[in-house]
Amino acid sequence: MEKLILKDKTEILLEGGTTTNMFMTVVEGTQGVKDTLDKLSGDNLSSCEIKNDGGLTCAVWENKNLVSVTSTKIEKTDNWLLTVTLKETDALTQRIEALEAGQEVQNNAIADMSEMVYV
Repeated sequence: MEKLILKDKTEILLEGGTTTNMFMTVVEGTQGVKDTLDKLSGDNLSSCEIKNDGGLTCAVWENKNLVSVTSTKIEKTDNWLLTVTLKETDALTQRIEALEAGQEVQNNAIADMSEMVYV
């Protein structure tokens, strides 16, 4: 069975057909649904691998964002089938995020310098 390995090394077992923007997985219970959704954060989807049963990398995904998740209860079990839809982050969004991160560093440096001047 193939598995998706997120940036933080979380492994998600994949069910059925996987495309570059969609995958399915089966999780146990509503807590499993919540835990899986918590792991599908923007940063965790910024770099992912799909590995086959033999541990070989089949695909590498980068700069993905969560679009939607559809959950279907599997009858007579406590399991849920999650269908996850992703999209690729466009270049403009990536650049804006990099600028915002750089601005945050600059703001902190200015604040630190002002504390030194007034102390």
